[in-house]
Amino acid sequence: MTDALPAPSPADAPAGQTVLVETAYTAYINTEITLPAPLTWADVKRFWVKWGVLHAVLTDDRELTFALDDLDMDTLDYKRPDTTRILQPGTFAPLAGDDE
Repeated sequence: MTDALPAPSPADAPAGQTVLVETAYTAYINTEITLPAPLTWADVKRFWVKWGVLHAVLTDDRELTFALDDLDMDTLDYKRPDTTRILQPGTFAPLAGDDE
């Protein structure tokens, strides 16, 4: 009986193709804000969020800003990404294969 040789560790294996693995996740932040009296959300003409700050432009063109809660990385579920893509490094061209 012949003893099987152990498989080489990845560090001992010769280098093969290098690929870029891109994973995307959805993260949610819920923050309650209170508009100054007597305003309601109906007074907001448009809004956007940038860098964790809600910008609300009112119907009279005043702008209000509200800091949103920080993303708690400890609560981010990264067990399974929403999408995974295998890309060519440098060009970011997708390589064949399906995300399972």
